[in-house]
Parts: sequence; structure tokens; C-alpha cells
Amino acid sequence: MADFRTDKIKGLLADVRFSPIRVKLEMLEKAESLYCLLETSKQYPYEFVCSKITGYNPGGEGEIEILEGSSVQADVRLFILELSKTVSQPAAMLNQPAYSIASLAEELGVCDKTIRRWRSFGLIVRYLVFEDGIKKLAVTQQSLEHFRKQNPEIIKKASSFNRLSEEDRQNILELSKQLKESRPDITRSKAAKLISEKTNRSFETVRSTLQNAEQKEQSDIYLPRKGKVNSKIQKQISELYAGGKSVCDICKMFGCSRSSVYRAINRSKAKRIEAVELGFVDSPDFQKPAQMRKIEEKNIFLPSPVEVSTSPDDVNRYISRINKIRPATRDQEREMFIKYNCLKKLYQQEKQTLNLSSPSGKKLQKMHKRLEEIEKIKHAVFQSNLRVVINIAAKHIGKHISFAELISEGNMALFRAIEGYDYTKGFRFSTYAGWAVVRSFATLTPSDSLPLEDSVHTDMRNVDASSVPVVEQAGRDLEEVISANLEPKEQFVVKSHYGLDDPSLIKKKKKTLKQIGKELGVSQETARQIELKALQKLRHCLSVDMFDKLLK
Repeated sequence: MADFRTDKIKGLLADVRFSPIRVKLEMLEKAESLYCLLETSKQYPYEFVCSKITGYNPGGEGEIEILEGSSVQADVRLFILELSKTVSQPAAMLNQPAYSIASLAEELGVCDKTIRRWRSFGLIVRYLVFEDGIKKLAVTQQSLEHFRKQNPEIIKKASSFNRLSEEDRQNILELSKQLKESRPDITRSKAAKLISEKTNRSFETVRSTLQNAEQKEQSDIYLPRKGKVNSKIQKQISELYAGGKSVCDICKMFGCSRSSVYRAINRSKAKRIEAVELGFVDSPDFQKPAQMRKIEEKNIFLPSPVEVSTSPDDVNRYISRINKIRPATRDQEREMFIKYNCLKKLYQQEKQTLNLSSPSGKKLQKMHKRLEEIEKIKHAVFQSNLRVVINIAAKHIGKHISFAELISEGNMALFRAIEGYDYTKGFRFSTYAGWAVVRSFATLTPSDSLPLEDSVHTDMRNVDASSVPVVEQAGRDLEEVISANLEPKEQFVVKSHYGLDDPSLIKKKKKTLKQIGKELGVSQETARQIELKALQKLRHCLSVDMFDKLLK
């Protein structure tokens, strides 16, 4: 990790770097605002710094740790820089102007190196993605104004030194044009050196002027140096390679060496990897590298994939295919989620150490393989729980919502639930996913329910034959819990909809929400809302297994 002056702020960065993207973006803005309030001569409690950045006051017992203002300033600048590396924030999405180092240098009439030197005097920089799709060091308007206020003499001196007038700039560009016409193969560096000698301007000033002109016109006036590939050619090489062109052919097209082509390909891969953000559920099992390697290397059960559509057109055929998928046991499901989250954490850790300018081909290959394994496990979990969607969808069919539409909506909810599930809580994923599916159905356009047999001509026993005896076995236990925790109207809805109102428990008769609504004298949608409220209560008072069986 970067060289922080205080362990507290260094630890804060380690704690928040894997937070959701939205949270990290908010912390970046708060940290920059905090920096503008800090003074070198003052001291600050760590609790103050932490609460200003995160909105959370760590508090706690013990002596309050006081930090020197100069150390806090330096560490907050570093905190902003390092945290910005973990997100890909477009500059256009900020609520204030932002400048790349090159554009700010042109704006102030100084060279790029001068802007970079200002960082040691307190200028805040952070990474932002600009219109060309490249993540660059940038300075926000707020940071610039604060730096101007704190360092007026530095700004004044730099602006007056070596400042180009528009006439001087046009003269440099005209000389550049003449050189290019007489020597078509000249590089920018050689042209800048010759113009520098002729105009008595510094090499860096001339080079920067030529480079900014190229960026403004979005064209390459000069050829890159032999063996060097600029961003535009790098993109072309990557696209050609992805399209099937051989490295040998690409070398001939651009006059580059094989190593230059592979570097360009790897940089493009690294750029795509850098843009992928994976959230994960942390666990005590992931604290030691040896433990994580053991989890990564362990072979786990994954159901054989079956080709099914997430939006079924032929429901009978779809159900037939789902029945071929072998569902995972509780232990197998837990192993899948442990490895799934472990791999995502490893991926994020690898990404933090990825050198974007010179990425290792072996490391990129390893990360790509890990990403494929993550997707493979996610797909296995998804297919293993498709029956949950069918079972719940069968209870929510209405006049204006077909069975196929409900399955499609439920499958999307199931897919999203995989990311939000915390396996460390102890309950099964099917319980969590079932609740997510029910909630997604509640947001659909209200419609009158129809009995299943009137809507779909299919034998629903094929969906999950085990669900009927399972609920029958749990019926008597559920009866006691329901009676003790639900209001009379909620009891009626749940018992009627899930077939728990038949004392015999031999052949349960499940009622539709339309039928329940008529008996209560309310609409189908009101009955649905009563059911959702009741399920929310039961989720907190039923055992994990019992609630799981109820939804099934």
C-alpha cells in the first residue's frame, strides 16, 4: 500500500476500498471537501477525519488519537488518489468541472511537469475517465480553487514563466507543419527538439504544445517512435486481434515488433479488467492467503449445465428441461457460495496490483480464468434454483400476466439475488431467492389471479414433486407459528394460499389470490400485499428450514 504517514488513515483506506462503487464515490467527494477545511498548524482527532469521510464515527473506548494537521493533509490527499484507482468514474458525471493534467497545463500556460510538481505543494489529484475512455490523473475545480487560494505566488510565478502567447503557439505549429512536409517520417520528439532550438523555447513547452494540438484535433500528426504504440494504434491492434488477425499480420500492418503488439493487446485486456467491479461477501475464511488458495483449488459440485432460456416461450418444454437439472444440497450450495465469493475477493485483490501500463500476460490470463470460474459458479447456482421461480410463479398467475412472463421476471430476480445473498447468515439461498422473487412479483401490474389449470395446460407436479410432501410434513408446525405471530386476516391469506387450511393435511387445496380476495371482500392486489406483509413477519420468526419449505 502507498506510503501513509498515519496508520489510522492507511487502515481506513484498507477498510473501504471494497465498498460498493456508489459509497466510494460519495467518500471521494467528502474527502476532497474535508481537505479544503484542514489546516497544517492544527491537530485533528481521527474520529473527526473518519466521520467526515465515511459519515460514521468509530467512537469506542480508550484514548482519542490526535493527528497532526500536516500528516492528515498528506494522508487525505493520498487516500483520495488511491481510492480513485478502485473506481472508473467518468469526469462528465461530476457536479463540477475537471481537468486532465494536460488540459490544465494548457489552461494555465504551464507544462505537465509543473502541474505534477504542484502535488507536493498540496494539489489534490484523482483518477477520472475522460471522453476518450482512458482513465487519467485529474484535478477538480474545487481542488484547483483551493490550491490557488493557498498558493497564489506559486500560481503567479508558474503562469508568468514560459507562458506562450497565441502568436507564439501558432508559430510553433507552423514550424511543425513545415517540418512534417519536408520530413514525413519525423517523430514528435525530434520535431520538438528542432523547434525548441529555433524558437529558444524549452523542449517540454514545445512538445506539450504539439501534443495538445494533436489531442484537440483528435489526430496523429506525428508517427510514434519505432517500437512504441500510442493509444489509438493500441485500440486498433486490440480490435484486429479480437477479430482473428494474427500477431504476425498485425506487426506487418503497423511496422511494430511482436513484443509491442503483445503489450498493446495486454494493455487493452488490463483496461477491460480494470473496469470490472466485483462485490463480494467477506468471511473469516478469506483472511489468510493459504486459506483462500485452498478454497480456490478445491473441486466443488456444480450441476451439469442445461440449455434453457431465461424468457421461456414454450412453458412445457422449459419445465421439462428444468427437471433435468440436479439441484444442489445445502452443503453443496454453501461450498459454491464460499468459492464464488473467495474468487471474487481474489480477483479484486489482483486488480489492485495490476500494472496498467505494463501488465503481465500470465497475470491477465490467470485473472481471466478466475473470472470465467466466477461466472461458471454463478450460472450453476442460477440453474440449480430455477425450480424456486416456477413454484412461486405458479401461485401468482393472473389474467394480464402469463406464466411465461412471471417466470421471466422471476428469473431476473433470481439472478440479482445471487449477488445480494450472504451465505454466512446460515439460511439457504433458496429462502433468500424465494423472498426476492415474491417481492419482484409484487411490483408487477396488479391483475386478477386465475387458477393454474385455466392458464397453463401442464402437469405442475412435474415442476417439483417433492414440494407437496415437504409442505405437508411442515404443516402442523407452521400452523402453530402462524397462529402465534400473524393477525387473523394474515393467517387466512397465508393458510389459504399455501394450502395450510385443510385439517387433514392429506390433499391440500391451495387457493388463488383472486379467490382469497373475494372471500375477504378485497381486491387481488390487496390480498397480495397482505401476503407479503405476513411473509415478512414469518421470515423473522420461522426457522430457516421451515420458511424455506413454506415458499417451496
